[in-house]
Amino acid sequence: FFFCVGYMSTIRVSFCLNAGAKAGQPLATVVARDSATEALLQAASNKLRLKKKDAAAARLFVWSKDGRGGTELPRGGSAAALLRNDDLLAVSVGEAYSGPRPA
Repeated sequence: FFFCVGYMSTIRVSFCLNAGAKAGQPLATVVARDSATEALLQAASNKLRLKKKDAAAARLFVWSKDGRGGTELPRGGSAAALLRNDDLLAVSVGEAYSGPRPA
């Protein structure tokens, strides 16, 4: 019983670039204990080695063909309801989402 107290769910997500030659290709994977968008942005910044100015302007999108493609994760909020295990998140440094869109 006591194992459930303070239990935080984890989620595994991969990051890819939103634009450029490597757009859509997974470049890094993390297991996050915090599904807050800011925590995911920090993890993406560290894994992809974004410059500070790029990290400040960064946006995260779900890169998917299942109808969620292009959904932007809200800054300053939780992304838990938008994410699933093994999702691919596109990291944008200001540009619009460029991945697959729902049909």
